[in-house]
Amino acid sequence: HALGQAMVVPMNLRYADWAVYHEFVFLLQFAAFIAMMIQSYGFTLDIAKRTDLMQMKVAMTLALLVMGYSRGVRFVALSCKAIVFLLARGDTGFLIGGATTTALMGLLNILFITDTLKKFFKFIAMPFPMDTSSRALMRRRSSEALMAFATTRSSQSYELDFSRKEWAKVRGASTMQALR
Repeated sequence: HALGQAMVVPMNLRYADWAVYHEFVFLLQFAAFIAMMIQSYGFTLDIAKRTDLMQMKVAMTLALLVMGYSRGVRFVALSCKAIVFLLARGDTGFLIGGATTTALMGLLNILFITDTLKKFFKFIAMPFPMDTSSRALMRRRSSEALMAFATTRSSQSYELDFSRKEWAKVRGASTMQALR
């Protein structure tokens, strides 16, 4: 904020009609606005829910795109334009002040972009949680797949009845010596 205030007053007095300056200010403010809105929106999401995690992934992708462009790619391009412009005009005071402010702002932008990248990779890597209907569907399909491989002596698939399932559990527990 101190960097912004140090830049705004002198620039408004000397270069109020310079389009590059206005784009600089807009991009920095726009990126800050988007970042704050996405952060506030993220606080309202329950990422244990599938739909909320999807919304968080979309929001973090948007945040990364905005931060990468406005505080990364476009910031560097505008910084170069500004330095060339101030060199061409021979405005040494503004060149030194602008270069210093731009360098410090560039370091701050690197921190912001790094933080956004960390959050992006954190949420993108998260697997989607399963709701009860998805879990039931997965159980049914895996049971069907296992039944396709389970065969009797006559090579016909079968399903164990309740008592055989229970005895299979007891035999398994006995084999693992869980009952002793």
